[in-house]
Formats: sequence, structure tokens, C-alpha cells
Amino acid sequence: MSSANPFGKPAAGKEAEDVFEVQVPEGDGDFLIDEDEVIGRVVSLEKATSEAGNPMWTWGFAVNEGKNAGKELRSYTALTPAAMWKLREMLEALGLGEAGGTAKFTKKDAIGRLCVLHLEPDTYKGVKRSTIASVSPHPDGAGTRAKPKAAGPVPGAPKPPVSGKPSPGASKPKPPATPPPADPPVEAEADAEAPPEDEIPF
Repeated sequence: MSSANPFGKPAAGKEAEDVFEVQVPEGDGDFLIDEDEVIGRVVSLEKATSEAGNPMWTWGFAVNEGKNAGKELRSYTALTPAAMWKLREMLEALGLGEAGGTAKFTKKDAIGRLCVLHLEPDTYKGVKRSTIASVSPHPDGAGTRAKPKAAGPVPGAPKPPVSGKPSPGASKPKPPATPPPADPPVEAEADAEAPPEDEIPF
């Protein structure tokens, strides 16, 4: 009878009491979402093999907005003639391909695209969860991408001055120099010849 430790070889001595190690199973969206439709964002795309030995693509989606934002779900599209309809639905919803054409894209092309996820409740190994029943294009059109989040203030960076208030330490503006007084007007000589009333000098 084998005495191999399924949790790996334990550390020796004092280290054995302080180190904890085990292979953690990967989660697969074992939760219920109380919505029938959500906007999903592609966060991962992997090539895999189904339990039946068929090639398939595994799509990872994250709920993009609302109270369930951030929760992740998966969809599996097998590359077999019988399941090609599901792959076509996925590609058309994400704007990555059209019926009758050849779809060719990279993982980078797919990541960040949005679509509508139509959900339904399911039970897997005794656990109730939400699964993706179908997908459809985003309301703004197939191929719509998630908008990048606006960059926040950089920690430690000085705040911009408030309008009308100089920032601390800023030098005060110097007042404009007072112009020298103008020369007093020169009075006309009394004996100067005045022009006729009907003429205007230029």
C-alpha cells in the first residue's frame, strides 16, 4: 500500500509547522446571479480539450456593471460540427466573425469586448449556480469594447491650485509699474491766430 502524501512532501523540522501547502481547485463560477441578463466583458480565452476529447475554446467573462460587477462566468464552445452553432453565436455577438466567413483573431482582439450574457440557473455536483445559456451583441453593437477607467490622481502628487487662489509657496505677482506723470498741457499763446469758424484744422 502506497504511503505517498497526496499533499506533497512536508517540510522538515520547525518549518513543517509554519508552512501550509495544498493544490487549490480552480473555481468555476459556483454562485447564483439574481439577474436574467447582464453585460459581460471578455477577460480570458483559452484553448482546451473537452471531457469527450474534442477541442474547444473556454471563454471567461466578468460582469461589467451593476450589483454583480466583477463576478466571473465561463462559456465553452466545442469545435465540432454539432456545436458550431454555439461558436458562431459567440463570434457574432463579439464582432469577431460572421456566418459564412473565416474568423481569425488573437486573444488580445477578444479581451475587453462586451456582449449580453443570458443566464439561467443550474445545479452542478449539488451546487446551484448561474450559467451562460446564450449570448447576444451589446446594445451599442457587436464588437463594443469596455471603456478604460479614468486615471485617478497619482499618490503624492501636488494638487492643482484652486481657481483664484495661488498655490502655497507661490510668489505673489508684482503690481504693474506706475507710469510717470504726463507733462502738463502747454497753454496756447494769447496772440496765436485762431482759425476761421468754418475751418477745421487737420
